[in-house]
Amino acid sequence: MGRSLEREIVRERMEVLFREAVKALRAGREDLAHRYVERILDLAKKYKVRVPREANYLILRKGRILLLPGRNCTVRLRRGKLVFRIGDRVVKRRPYKGKVKRGNHPKAREEWSR
Repeated sequence: MGRSLEREIVRERMEVLFREAVKALRAGREDLAHRYVERILDLAKKYKVRVPREANYLILRKGRILLLPGRNCTVRLRRGKLVFRIGDRVVKRRPYKGKVKRGNHPKAREEWSR
């Protein structure tokens, strides 16, 4: 089996495991979701493959936890970043490009004040 075919199979497997992890977490099976996430990260490490983008966005690597907004974490918008929180702790930040409302952004204020 060629290396590229092997990697393709691993990527597909990781996508399936991610979907199953989300289903398990929605069903309240955090232990099963945790096992799926561990398996995804182990496959990525073993075969030197990147974790799929949507999975990487919601997986907390440090604790090997799947973050599912509304289920086990909250999401807030702060200064152009999405902030994922579990309880009182901030666990992950991601850049966010959204519309800037008039007057909220410092550069926008300078332009409108002219």
